[in-house]
Amino acid sequence: MFCSNPDKASPRQGDRLVRSPGKLAEDYAEAGGSVLFYGKPHQPVFRSLQNTLGISDPSRLLMIGDSIEHDIAGAANAGWKTLFIEGGLHAADLAGAADRDATIIALCRAHHAPLPDYRMEHVSA
Repeated sequence: MFCSNPDKASPRQGDRLVRSPGKLAEDYAEAGGSVLFYGKPHQPVFRSLQNTLGISDPSRLLMIGDSIEHDIAGAANAGWKTLFIEGGLHAADLAGAADRDATIIALCRAHHAPLPDYRMEHVSA
């Protein structure tokens, strides 16, 4: 299997999360199938984009994303700056959290990701 979108879940209207291609690929791999992942958080996609943009210094790039596991971890591992959108994939984890900072730290630890460089609650349409 070739999985070009390793996201395991995606937020939808009404605070719903839906199963995404990465979860299917993960289940397939756990059942013994062979999976080639391409996409966040895997480094080839970050290197390819950086090369396409012709930017030699990765710290000049900013990943804006709502997934600690894919967007933040992948970009940080590539040397990019990161901006975490709190109102996306992890909105339910952060809703009503007494200490949002502690919750984000715990999410980063759970997903083996560094803390994001910047944070926003949500992106306005």
